[in-house]
Amino acid sequence: MKSEEIVALFDGRGRIELLLGTLENLFTRNVEGIAHALGYRLLSTEVIGRTRIRYCFERDDAPLARRRAELTIARLRAGGPVLPACEPPPPPPPSPPPPLPPESWPPLPPSR
Repeated sequence: MKSEEIVALFDGRGRIELLLGTLENLFTRNVEGIAHALGYRLLSTEVIGRTRIRYCFERDDAPLARRRAELTIARLRAGGPVLPACEPPPPPPPSPPPPLPPESWPPLPPSR
């Protein structure tokens, strides 16, 4: 199974099952990587007999997974590779709020 065929299976459905033979599995070691890039997580793998492996994936609706899927789809539409050369870094944390101006502070109690 080619990478393009695998990508076509991850079309936004909630759950995806892939049944691959061991020979196919040797050539598609990146199935999990493709699924991850398209916003899916591996639920289970099941060895069926000596020659087949079933992968079960579930769509990950976490914000980072959705963003990763959006970036992958945009890269594919632009003619780029399925898997990025490296993962983009997560966004930076928000900056702290600015300090309050001194005139908004509560008055100090009178000293004795």
